[in-house]
Amino acid sequence: VDLLASYTDRYEVWLEIGLPSVHDATLKLINRHHTIADFLQNFYLARKRPLKIAVHVILGLPGEGEKEIMETAKVCGELRLDGIKIHPLYLIRGTPLEKSAKDFNLHLLDRQEYARLAGQFLEYLWPQTVILRLTGECRPDLLVAPNWVNQKHLVVREIENWLAAHQTYQGARYS
Repeated sequence: VDLLASYTDRYEVWLEIGLPSVHDATLKLINRHHTIADFLQNFYLARKRPLKIAVHVILGLPGEGEKEIMETAKVCGELRLDGIKIHPLYLIRGTPLEKSAKDFNLHLLDRQEYARLAGQFLEYLWPQTVILRLTGECRPDLLVAPNWVNQKHLVVREIENWLAAHQTYQGARYS
């Protein structure tokens, strides 16, 4: 972080940190090899520098429902992130997750479920957090499921429609 911070007098420097979930059981299940405590230690170390910090989260991880996802959202809001990238879980051909999807009894979100959860997630974020991404995408030849993830414009529109229909916005539940 000191090396990255040394560039901030000439450039805007962003540090992106993966935090798929704030739940240690989930992090262990998906083989992240770090805990929420590890993440927070590194986050606060970086926060002491003049860096912009962005976090990646994944909605729809094995064993996580709305409650767990919103707990992750609340922590992200409390951290007052500079930026966030929100992704749905999708299966990529040849990965350990694809191979073990049946063992997890994995439920992949449909586009409407994802839009609802992403919209609710946004409500808990600090209003000044920059939304760097609302969905991911995958090379079509590697994507196993769900197919809708590569229709980014439809996914974003679905999230916007959910927010409008519920008359809500980013930071509506931030406290």
